[in-house]
Amino acid sequence: KAGPPSRATSLMWKTTDVLDGIYWLKIVASDEQANPASRLTAEVVSRSFVVDNTPPEIIIDLRREDESPPPGAVTVFDRTTYSTSAEFRVDGGDWLAAMPEDGIFDSQYEAIVLDEARLPDGSHEVTLRVRDAAGNVTSETLRYLR
Repeated sequence: KAGPPSRATSLMWKTTDVLDGIYWLKIVASDEQANPASRLTAEVVSRSFVVDNTPPEIIIDLRREDESPPPGAVTVFDRTTYSTSAEFRVDGGDWLAAMPEDGIFDSQYEAIVLDEARLPDGSHEVTLRVRDAAGNVTSETLRYLR
């Protein structure tokens, strides 16, 4: 949607005001205000680019109980881009890198492996944190008993 004419040499666009998706910008420059009798105009259309303001989703089975053993993997989904990193921590401890089952972050759906060797026995909380290609971050905490 075209904006009003402006004398500004730069404009800010708040991308959080638009839906996630693929966009193009069309820039039109004119000297009509200074030269109405013989105005000149020029325009350019940008390359396409992605706006992604939505963090990935961590999909937890709602039937899962707190006394269940830790899951071997947790599915994550990103609607617009893809996940680029994942990490987990136990009981608020240090963050530990987590990898997808297929070894590479490259798709909208990923199964993130929770390294069982790093999950202590007993009753604990494990928090998974995931970042997408646009830098959006989400986390989810679940309890387990092993």
